[in-house]
Amino acid sequence: MTIVCRRVSAAIPVAGRRGRFILQLLAILWLAGCGGVFTEIPGLNTADGRVFAQRCGACHGRPFGDHGITHGVPDPRFRTMVEWQAVLTRMEELMREKGMQPLTDSEREAITRYLNHHAKS
Repeated sequence: MTIVCRRVSAAIPVAGRRGRFILQLLAILWLAGCGGVFTEIPGLNTADGRVFAQRCGACHGRPFGDHGITHGVPDPRFRTMVEWQAVLTRMEELMREKGMQPLTDSEREAITRYLNHHAKS
């Protein structure tokens, strides 16, 4: 199978089951949007949202794996505040394990305010 991208005018060969899966996944993401990459995550232009985007994007904005795809910062609407509190605790543990700069008290408060404002009810 060959995919032709008219904007780039390049043919990209896609072979086998894995290639078809990737093609289908990309089509779904293109049609439906994906996190902060294709759809707008609310409130990122606020002071608390900028802290959330900067600190969380330090990992979540980086490519993972060999394919170079990022998943962007998580959309706060997909979890309740109780769930976000557990996630935030886990992320802080991972930051320590990876030797990253820990969140300051003011950063943690800003992220918590942001998530509390936009979390799923």
